[in-house]
Amino acid sequence: MIKDIVQGSGTFHVTVQLLNGTSPLPQNYSLSPNEEVVVEVAINSTLDQIKLVIHECWATPTSDPADSTTYYFLQNSCPMHNTYTTVLENGNSSDCLDRRVRSGNTVAIARASCGPIYRSTEWTNHEMLKSFQDVIFIVVGVGLGVVILVVLTLVCYRKRRVGHYNFNFTPKQESFTYHVFGT
Repeated sequence: MIKDIVQGSGTFHVTVQLLNGTSPLPQNYSLSPNEEVVVEVAINSTLDQIKLVIHECWATPTSDPADSTTYYFLQNSCPMHNTYTTVLENGNSSDCLDRRVRSGNTVAIARASCGPIYRSTEWTNHEMLKSFQDVIFIVVGVGLGVVILVVLTLVCYRKRRVGHYNFNFTPKQESFTYHVFGT
């Protein structure tokens, strides 16, 4: 969310560079489908307040960006599914929250968005397994609690029904006198 009003003007030099890891690729370099490529987009500025956020990123088979055949990597600042795209840093973080814009205001050239953050409805196998494990732990915990409660109830019921008896088998000393011979 943008807190301050964006105003003013300036000229910024934006660079787009293809990298193989951390080293730049030479011009007209041919890529194989198995090669991992890093696309670096940067603003040459000494100001810390300027953050570059890429909203969309796509490739075309020609040099025309409006070509009808496009391959999107990023839309709404988030990587597209099944494109093997990983966002290393966009703006100031690598987080990509799937958001639905509830209200959007254009302030100068930026877009401000306020509203709830929604979780993506697509679940991975790891998330499903984790939620299944959580459900199992909850069910086992509740079951164990019920068993303990039933055992305590039966013990209290049995003690009340039997009553309180002294089952001490130590003999008591009694004082009495024997008269063996009567005179």
